[in-house]
Amino acid sequence: MEEKLAAIIREAYDALFGERLAAVRSALDRAKRLDAGSGDVALLEIELLDASGDDDEALAAAEAALEAFPASMAIRLKLATILQDGYDADTEAREHLEQLFTRIDSGEAPGCGSDGEDTARAKQHFVLEVLLALADARAACHDLSGALSAAERATKLAPEDSFAPVAMSQVLLALGRAAEAERLIEQTLERDPRNPDAHDLRGHILTARGDQRGAYESFARAAAFDGKRFKVPVGGAPGPG
Repeated sequence: MEEKLAAIIREAYDALFGERLAAVRSALDRAKRLDAGSGDVALLEIELLDASGDDDEALAAAEAALEAFPASMAIRLKLATILQDGYDADTEAREHLEQLFTRIDSGEAPGCGSDGEDTARAKQHFVLEVLLALADARAACHDLSGALSAAERATKLAPEDSFAPVAMSQVLLALGRAAEAERLIEQTLERDPRNPDAHDLRGHILTARGDQRGAYESFARAAAFDGKRFKVPVGGAPGPG
């Protein structure tokens, strides 16, 4: 039964990443029939609610799931990201993220993936997600040195990742180290020219410098690569000069 449940959950996440929510619901129903009391099934249901835009239901489900599975690092991380992204509850989210960070630092491994290389990749991705969310939460709570420390660890953990340096650049910019932030963003865009977050942050850097046309172009690129999270500025491109 465990292998069959794992296969259904993999199928559901493949559908989730492809934004095929009807297929996710179908897989979730089958998973519940196999093992309704599984933490993995509970997490999948939270993910589906979150992807469907049901913020309040997703939050309630995540809180209930964490109460039922208090040791689950994956459910705790999901609850923290819902609090951050859906409610701007950075202080509460930070409490969960700091706990996860302490557990990871003590050598506890998140239970994710299967045996072998996939497990190593899944664990690295999980730790990276914790570090990036923690950097964001610390910055929102005005702990910029702590945010920088988390972002630096993220970039060292996954130097090939193109979103970790964006997080680090955001903190550097908040610290008034704009030249360093811009250099890091330019390097990131050389490696990953389709990174919407990097284009968006570059737009903010150029806005602060007074380069309105360059900023508009960066914001427009961010929107072109991710129109759900980023929008082209209203009013069109500024004229030259």
